[in-house]
Amino acid sequence: MTKSDSGLYLQELEAGTGEEVVIFGSEVTISYKGTLLNGSIFDQTPPNKPLKSNLKGLIMGFQEGLLGRKKGSKFRLVVPPQLGYGDMALDKIPENSVLVFELELVDLH
Repeated sequence: MTKSDSGLYLQELEAGTGEEVVIFGSEVTISYKGTLLNGSIFDQTPPNKPLKSNLKGLIMGFQEGLLGRKKGSKFRLVVPPQLGYGDMALDKIPENSVLVFELELVDLH
C-alpha cells in the first residue's frame, strides 16, 4: 500500500482502462464494500446496483482515492477518520473510525 500526505493508504488491485481519468468535476459510478478494522461490514453497494455520484458528494477519502483513476480500476483504501466521517458516530460506524474500502470504478461520466 502507498500512503499519501493526507494519511490515505491505497493499494491498486487492478488497473483500469481507457484514456479518461477521474477529475474533480467527474461523475462516477462505483461499487464498494466498507469494513471497520475488525472486519465487520458497515456498508456496501448491492450486487449489480452500483452507486452513481458526483465526486464532490463522496467522502474525502473516496475523492482522493478516485482522482486520476480510469474506468475498471479496482483498489483498496484505508481511510483515516479525518478523510471519512471524523468524530461523527453513524449507525454502524463508531466515531473516529479508520475505514477500509474495496472499490471498483464501474463507470466515469
